[in-house]
Amino acid sequence: MRHNIYEPSKLASAGYLLAVSALLGLVMAFVIFPVFGGAGMVAKSAVTSFESLPADLKTPPAPVRSRILAADGKTAIAYFYSENRIPVKLAQVPGITRKAVLAIEDSRFFEHKGVDVRGITRAFVRNQTDGELVQGASTITQQYVKRVLLQDALQKGDTKAAKAAVDKNQDRKIREIRYALALEERLSKDEILERYLNITYYGAGAYGIGAAAQVYFGKPVAKLTLTESALLAGLLQSPSRYDPHKNKGVDATGRRNVVLARMGELGFISPAETARAIKEPLRLNSRTIPNGCVGSRYGHFCDYVRRYLLSSPAFGSSREARQDRLFKGGLTIRTTLDPRQQKLADQAMAPTFRKGSRYAAGIAVVQPGTGRVTAIAHSRPFNEDQNPYVTSRQFQTGSTAKAFVLTAALAKGMPLTTAIHSPHDYTSRVFRDGSKPYSLSNDARGMHGVYDMRSGMAASVNTYFVQLEERVGVDTAVRTALAMGIPNPVDPRTGKSQFEDYLAYPKGYGSFTLGVAGITPLDMAVAYATLAAKGIRCFATPIDSAVDSTGKVVNVGRRDCKRTIDEGVAAAATEALSWVVNPKGHVINGNTGGGANIGRQAVAGKTGTTQEIKEAWFVGFTPHLSAASVVFDPKHQVTLPGGDSSNRIAVRAWARFMKAALASAPIIGFPQVSSRYLRMSGHRVPDVTGMGQQEATRELTRSGFNVTVSGQQLPAWPIPAGHVARISPSAGTRLPEDSTVTLYVSNGQFPFGGLPCRPGTPGCPR
Repeated sequence: MRHNIYEPSKLASAGYLLAVSALLGLVMAFVIFPVFGGAGMVAKSAVTSFESLPADLKTPPAPVRSRILAADGKTAIAYFYSENRIPVKLAQVPGITRKAVLAIEDSRFFEHKGVDVRGITRAFVRNQTDGELVQGASTITQQYVKRVLLQDALQKGDTKAAKAAVDKNQDRKIREIRYALALEERLSKDEILERYLNITYYGAGAYGIGAAAQVYFGKPVAKLTLTESALLAGLLQSPSRYDPHKNKGVDATGRRNVVLARMGELGFISPAETARAIKEPLRLNSRTIPNGCVGSRYGHFCDYVRRYLLSSPAFGSSREARQDRLFKGGLTIRTTLDPRQQKLADQAMAPTFRKGSRYAAGIAVVQPGTGRVTAIAHSRPFNEDQNPYVTSRQFQTGSTAKAFVLTAALAKGMPLTTAIHSPHDYTSRVFRDGSKPYSLSNDARGMHGVYDMRSGMAASVNTYFVQLEERVGVDTAVRTALAMGIPNPVDPRTGKSQFEDYLAYPKGYGSFTLGVAGITPLDMAVAYATLAAKGIRCFATPIDSAVDSTGKVVNVGRRDCKRTIDEGVAAAATEALSWVVNPKGHVINGNTGGGANIGRQAVAGKTGTTQEIKEAWFVGFTPHLSAASVVFDPKHQVTLPGGDSSNRIAVRAWARFMKAALASAPIIGFPQVSSRYLRMSGHRVPDVTGMGQQEATRELTRSGFNVTVSGQQLPAWPIPAGHVARISPSAGTRLPEDSTVTLYVSNGQFPFGGLPCRPGTPGCPR
């Protein structure tokens, strides 16, 4: 009965095993005898040691590089690897490439069963006189075993086992042979050859023939030519010695020609092919494959993906496990990055500051309703300082935080028409600043009067929003920010949640609406995207899908979207924020968002600057995209150029991007605002002009207002002295309950100067 060489019978295998054992003992005995003496003892020891070894070789998968792709599935963003390896199937490897490897490494591979007895004998005879151990007779199967043992030891961090895997001694050789014989019973020749080609190191950081073809020739393995195949096969013996980049490739060319000559000897190629190939010059198309984000065209986005994966519990049980999976797991990760939008974002950021400027700018772009991050850009290249400003660095947000108080107030039932008298300077009756009442001012001296949510947002009136915050409560405003997608930020200096104190001591943080909490631009883009998505909050994600090298789906965390804001509230908040860009025909002094108008597209958003003007923002959205644009001093030391108007830089950068990105997008308007958010609110101010001061005070108090009397008396004849000449806000204005009305009292004099008029006096009105 004949037995297939790929599936030897147990009887045949046992016989072969005994023959190899006996030969091995004999060879080892005579090799070592000159040194130790006692050939019989050594032979018996070798056979006993051989037969006692385990035959089951554990073959864990070799580390495989992961690739990060853009949303189109084609554009490569980056590669991550501990070993640059691209696994290939044997069918992908050209026949001529396989022949080159077999010719120089193991020409009898398909004839032996893991150990080449003829080769061992030949090597023994050749090396015996030198007193060396058996060398030069390792089969491809044995070489594969050696590499598996070394790789397994290195992955476990077992330096002792790693040393044992490469030591030139009897024990290592016996172990290799034992495993090789057992492996050939379990795997076919093709399976062993495929694994060998994928695990072997080819130099220049290339592990496996797939990566080697890319690194040396810039092509897939299937397109390797005869001379290219011979060069790669020649590297297997010593990748560093035959490195084609050294010594002008002389040694590499010589080694390649040795391989070609051997192929000719074996009849793998004809004499004419051999002669032609040997004359060919060395032609390399070397490619460096950067490891990680440095050097990537999309460095900032790549770094965000890396940080996202390494912090995702779904991706691995620990940071170390996640790191291993990313660098060794052979993953194909399709991200959310839109190459076109990324290019436009880069172009939008480039003009903000000249190269070498101490200032910087960045933008984060999010798709409402999905949370997909489509672009991340900076005015500085990633490899300049590698600081993830847009995705990880927390900035004070300035007036962009007013959107949280606005949304909270609307959620409590207050309409957009909620009017509040907002003086230039205001001392809160609710909030504290340590032991004192909290005091603040508006940015511009002329900014005072009665505002509602829309006009107050357009002019960014600090005293309006602090009073609105008094009615809403800081704790409610903070919970609204969380509901809109702001994660509970942790102060990197203290490790403490920044929002803990806001929730625990709401009367101590009236400045929340002015943007004192540290929040990343990406998170602000997410929060505003919640309004753009009609109240659907989607946390940011940079990943659409991930699979391993076998095509199995890898869990990187589910996309998290849910309704957190009422749809009507979101529409009303959007209406107020749209006034920042277009106040609907009203003249709003102090409005700074007009530059964000990008044509027919509906736009809403908010500018913001910090107190010392070290950061300036514009966070804005359309129904298509939400983006946060920020300019800043990375060292947080100096005031931004332009002072109070520095947020215009952020506005212009935002508008440059959005106008280009949405040039061909359909025109979609914002949703209609329900009438419940447009109803007139509060009480009308009664007309108390001409009344005595006390009578006027009683009337206003009955109407639900607080009263203050100005120290400035007005010449208002014929209104008698001590009577009310004028009120602010004016009569008929609708104000919320508890609003303050200021009385201006007449001094009884004629408006143009002089004594009080009497009827008939020249110059007095009739």
